[in-house]
Amino acid sequence: MGDHIGLRWDDIPEEHHLPFRTDPWNASRPGGESHADVYVRVGKLLGSLRRNSVLVTHGATALAIRANYLNLMPDDALRYQQPNAGILRLANGSEHFFSLDVKDTDLKSK
Repeated sequence: MGDHIGLRWDDIPEEHHLPFRTDPWNASRPGGESHADVYVRVGKLLGSLRRNSVLVTHGATALAIRANYLNLMPDDALRYQQPNAGILRLANGSEHFFSLDVKDTDLKSK
């Protein structure tokens, strides 16, 4: 999100939304990265791994990891409806998502 971290969607100037409507893969927020930037950065990380690894991340980076691993084209990568709160296993050229059933009450301290 770059400079928009902490802002409500409606508080972001309309002109900052426009590039995402025409080129969501290459558009970036002021002070932020595009999906293409994250894809390249993640590709370098994945290329440096020398054994099975567990990576804990948020949605945009998970999207880039998945796109790199499965050799997806940008449109295919962006079309993925990424579930929330789960584990994405990438192995042997395939993927499997394990959903976690997390409720608000599970997150509150007792």
